[in-house]
Amino acid sequence: MQNLISKNLFQNSFEEILAKMFKSSVRFMSEQEKELIKVDGWLDVLSLINLVGSKLSGAILVSFNLPALQSIFKSVFNESISEINEEAADLVGEIANQMAGRVKTALSPAGISFEMSSPLIWWGQVGGLKNLDNKVFHFLEYEVNNSGKALLAFLVEEI
Repeated sequence: MQNLISKNLFQNSFEEILAKMFKSSVRFMSEQEKELIKVDGWLDVLSLINLVGSKLSGAILVSFNLPALQSIFKSVFNESISEINEEAADLVGEIANQMAGRVKTALSPAGISFEMSSPLIWWGQVGGLKNLDNKVFHFLEYEVNNSGKALLAFLVEEI
């Protein structure tokens, strides 16, 4: 199962979603693995989707800073935002939801299925991640539209 659930599955899904659905250019910057608790610098908005199935459990986290969201809003809605608001936060939740949906669709032909939680969204101070403390996530950092940053983190564990 591990070869089906690769970094490329998550990376390609994230890049395609931002490019095709949200009219945004993304440039991969770095990757690392570390415990979630040691992440200093979650960006301005974070969305989490939990994944639970008979063969796997895990989570997908997507985070953006304000400049990235401003550029996405301008590209998609032709609107300007000056601060994180409910619409911007919902957009991050939708991107996380799209990510989980793509991963679910990609794994389905191999007989791997899971349930997805609704997106949990934080802006301002990130909290509520205690159940994921000390878990090692794979982090991918991006530049969005040459102006902002995005962070994609994922964890998938076989049961």
